[in-house]
Amino acid sequence: MFTIVVLKMCFIFAIRNYKMQLKNNLKMKLNDFYNSLTEEAKTEFRNNVLKKTGRNIVTFYRWVNDTNRPSFNDQKLIARLANGKVKELFPNK
Repeated sequence: MFTIVVLKMCFIFAIRNYKMQLKNNLKMKLNDFYNSLTEEAKTEFRNNVLKKTGRNIVTFYRWVNDTNRPSFNDQKLIARLANGKVKELFPNK
């Protein structure tokens, strides 16, 4: 139970940090956002994305590394989970 609370607190802290960077006009792509998370928050974020999108872990890492781009619906879902904007997390190439 304590571990879950700590994980959620780490994830909330990472989200707040992300929001603060957005306010300072520092644009974060998905890769930047993901790498800014703690290991525990990365695991929670990754598992949430996998569960909500129904995709596998290989696809997730292709999205993070910008090898492949998710569908627009998946981009919206990921942006919502990251409390970010599609245009910032997935800028045009």
